[in-house]
Amino acid sequence: MCRTTRSSKKDLTLLSGSIHGDLFIGASLTIGEHLLPFALGKFKQEYPQVNLIMKIYNSKQIIHKIIDEQIDLGFIEAPMFHPSLIVKPFMEDAGNMDNSIIGEKDTITPDELFSLPFILREEGSGTRQVMEATLKTHHLNPENLNIVLELENTESIKATVESGIGCRLSLYQPFKRTKTWYTAKNKTSGTYSQKKFLYGT
Repeated sequence: MCRTTRSSKKDLTLLSGSIHGDLFIGASLTIGEHLLPFALGKFKQEYPQVNLIMKIYNSKQIIHKIIDEQIDLGFIEAPMFHPSLIVKPFMEDAGNMDNSIIGEKDTITPDELFSLPFILREEGSGTRQVMEATLKTHHLNPENLNIVLELENTESIKATVESGIGCRLSLYQPFKRTKTWYTAKNKTSGTYSQKKFLYGT
């Protein structure tokens, strides 16, 4: 998201045909840690004269800072609308489930899903809101999840899951080079199918 207006300094920069200057970016924790670094690296290669300054904030802080012109761009998980902002989706991804407890199963039923011990972000976080919305899209009630632990940090959740205490639903592609995850097959099947994501670091 960004403001619908820009300062005269940035407008003159664009008119001059030279893209340079400072670009202040606000991002929620998960996006800032796992999605933006790679994208910003590619952006920097294409626009080396642009100084990128990214800071982590919660969704409400990002919205206020854009409105107050403290940052130029904001990235959050939860959808929002504001008359002073331009809001566009930048990524879509199905909810994925860590297979550390499920093992080698190719599919699981909703009943099996809701019986699993889940470790999630705290209620109200952007990540949690989008995860719940994704479940509802597949006609699954997030209130039926067996939540055994809530944590405020994605890295803490990853470490806890890797210890074998529980599993998690993740909105984004895995953070390791190759790993097996589970993603919703379709809206009506009532099952989850196995899917592998591969990406380079």
